[in-house]
Formats: sequence, C-alpha cells, structure tokens
Amino acid sequence: MEITLSSLNSYIRLSMDAYIWTIRFLSKCMDFSEPNLSALLSSSISAYYSIILYSTFAYEAFANLLGNTLLPGNFHENYLDRLPALDKITSIIELVYEKKFEQSQGAGQIISKIFRNRDKIVHDKGKPVKTHEEYQKFNKKRIVKIDEQKIINSFLMFDKYLESIGCSVKFLSGLHKNCILEWTSRKKYYDVIEGLLYAHTKFPSLFEYELTVRRHTGFVPKNLKIDEKNKHISEIGK
Repeated sequence: MEITLSSLNSYIRLSMDAYIWTIRFLSKCMDFSEPNLSALLSSSISAYYSIILYSTFAYEAFANLLGNTLLPGNFHENYLDRLPALDKITSIIELVYEKKFEQSQGAGQIISKIFRNRDKIVHDKGKPVKTHEEYQKFNKKRIVKIDEQKIINSFLMFDKYLESIGCSVKFLSGLHKNCILEWTSRKKYYDVIEGLLYAHTKFPSLFEYELTVRRHTGFVPKNLKIDEKNKHISEIGK
C-alpha cells in the first residue's frame, strides 16, 4: 500500500487557524472590550504574519508533492528542486498537462503577492535612517500588506484551477474545502473555549448570544452589562 508523506494538510490547517484568528481580531468582534490592548495588537499581528507564512509553506509543500508524484524518477529532484515554489508549479503543469499557469492573473497573481510579502517578513532589510522622510520612504517598501481574505480565497481558486486541468494531485481535501467555504461566508467570528461561535446563526436571540459569549470569554460588549442570574442585558448607566 502506497502512503503519501507530506506536510501539505498540516500547513493548510494552520493557515485556516491563522485566518480565523485574523478575523477574530480584525472584524467587528473588536466591539468587545479587551483588558490588554497591547496583547490584542500583538496577537493580531502574529495571526496576520502566520497566515502569510503558513500559506506559503502549503504552496511549497504542494509544489514538491506535485513534482514527486507526477514526474518520473528523480527528475524533480535533479532539475526543479531549487526553483521558487511558484515557478516549480508552473513548470510541472506545463510539462505534464501542457497548460500554462499564469502568475499575472487569478490564483497565480495572488499567490505571487503572498510570496512577495513572505519575503518581506523572512528577509527583512533593516538600515539606519536619519530623517522622517527617509523613514517613510524606506518603511513603505517593508510594509507587509495583503488581505487575509484573498489569501484564503487563493486556496479555493488554485484548487479550482487544478480541477479544471484534470490534475490528479489534490491541493485541498474535501473537509478543508468545505470548511473554507463555510467560514468565508460568515460575517462575524467569536472565539470561545469550546470552539468557534458564529454570530446570530446558532442563537435565536441577541440575549442568548451575548450571554454565551460573556460566559465563555469573560468579555462584556461595550456599553452593555449582563445580569446572568436574572438573564437580563442592559446598557451601562441605565
């Protein structure tokens, strides 16, 4: 029995976890009071960097899996292994399926941008600056900027492209694809001890929703106070 050894699924899973954390910190759930704002900022940056890094790890892992699965013998190791991940994927698709994977549009364009931002994180080029103008000009080149929604959507777009060319190597498992489709359709996310709560979809009333979030997180929505004993929510000062 043949077993596929790859960290692809682990990196996909870690990317998805990081995506949920970025949504938690950067979406409307910021309406909740946070006792330590510096910790909140640090966690949001960590989550944002994590989804960039783990997603590139996933594409790197897939590129190697693709080459080792579809190309004969040691061809991948001897001729393609040192290529950048995206160039490697492009080359393999051209060799095996005689199709061109465009890096300037669609999934290829987004993946290229993810890798450029990854390089800014991994290969930080610091230098001393003397003026504010010099600082602004130099720092603009160092800023990591890509929408986390585009990163997670690139997974779906790339997977769809592979299906369209009849690629036999899967990028997303059925479970991961369904989870991403489910999560990207949601508008609000709240992290609690037992798992992820989706606002207004599991709770028939605002009261039940606020009460559950309060019970599990200890955070009270701004301008609201909750009397758990009497099951009553009221505005502060009233």
